[in-house]
Amino acid sequence: MIRKLIGMLGMGIVFMSSAIAEEATHSILVAENTEEASTAVNLEMIVVYATDSNTAVDPQVRPLMKYFRNYKFTGFSLLDSQVAKLTDNTARTFPIEGNRKVTITLLSHTETKVRCKVTIVEGKNKKILDTTININRNGTFIVAGPKYKDGVLFLPISMKY
Repeated sequence: MIRKLIGMLGMGIVFMSSAIAEEATHSILVAENTEEASTAVNLEMIVVYATDSNTAVDPQVRPLMKYFRNYKFTGFSLLDSQVAKLTDNTARTFPIEGNRKVTITLLSHTETKVRCKVTIVEGKNKKILDTTININRNGTFIVAGPKYKDGVLFLPISMKY
């Protein structure tokens, strides 16, 4: 599954700095293709723990290293992998480390791209990320930066159809 993530076009990255500790709302607006796609979308999200306290790299994460090398971290481990099938205007919530939940809502999709909303909530209701993104068909977008232990979490999200 991770090898598939690497081979996809349309890689994007959002980095959550410590300055975005409270609630943040960002939108990336790209002109929509009005032709609707007729299929469901397969969502894949993995959770990678990045740290600078060691240099160990999980073999399953190695294919993603070219995207992570620009960060100060030296150790990377795969913590989780989630899959779901979504149709327009449906959502899926996944628990992740640090008492957080990631909700991915498929707003719409066309023949060429997906428009979705990604929300990360910490604890009961503390929203730490609320963003709308576009991902190319069969592409991947990486959310990076929720703090975890002595590092951060990277969340590569891919949409295939």
